[in-house]
Amino acid sequence: MNFDDIDITELRSRQGEKWQTYPSDVLAVWVADMDFPPAEPIRRTLAQMLEVSDLGYPVNPQPSDLPTVFAERAERRYAWKVDPRQVEVMTEVVQGLYTGVLQFSEPGDGVVIQTPIYPPFLHAAAETGRHALTSGYVQGDAGFEIDFDQLASLGSKGGRLFML
Repeated sequence: MNFDDIDITELRSRQGEKWQTYPSDVLAVWVADMDFPPAEPIRRTLAQMLEVSDLGYPVNPQPSDLPTVFAERAERRYAWKVDPRQVEVMTEVVQGLYTGVLQFSEPGDGVVIQTPIYPPFLHAAAETGRHALTSGYVQGDAGFEIDFDQLASLGSKGGRLFML
């Protein structure tokens, strides 16, 4: 499916916050709803899970080939050599945010965060004893742009980690 094939009327019929909370002239891009239909293997897996009412988060995902597949793709596409044994599988994005903050910074460090952003990015900094150093976008000739000067200045204000 191509971006141009998306039917806005169909999307606005969905029940999620992105499509039901805001007026029709607002697109809530901070919400992670998927606007494309899921791939067929995902549809099959979800149908199997629904059949047995398996809708919870797994506590500990079963071993899979995912770390190896990730390592192979990283090397093939980016020439980045990753040891599959060092790949940690997370069951949700918020776990990854908190883990990243905990692993790559210390309490009291500044965490540079571009805003607007998904609120758990800000919570991950605050709830782990770090302080958020936010950097908003600026209006440029072609639309909103990253303020690279502001980002650079946040490093001198204690920014140890940049969450993008």
